[in-house]
Amino acid sequence: MTTLRDIQNKMTKAVYGQTLDEALDTQLCIKCKEPAIAKCYSPAGIKEYNLSGLCEECFDAIMAENDEDEDGWGFFEITTNKE
Repeated sequence: MTTLRDIQNKMTKAVYGQTLDEALDTQLCIKCKEPAIAKCYSPAGIKEYNLSGLCEECFDAIMAENDEDEDGWGFFEITTNKE
């Protein structure tokens, strides 16, 4: 049976070149490849790292890009657009 973690690992491998488990095992950010915990400045950032493999700086940068969209739905339009 395919688990959610299997799907996460497959997706992160395709996008970032490594699985979420690999990022967590090495304690590196899956995006910037730098030590992740050192770049997390809040308890929420550490939780996010354990969920996504993104350090807080990279997560905040990704979310800031989405905030710049006119309607705020850019991420969802990109990922759900079936055209």
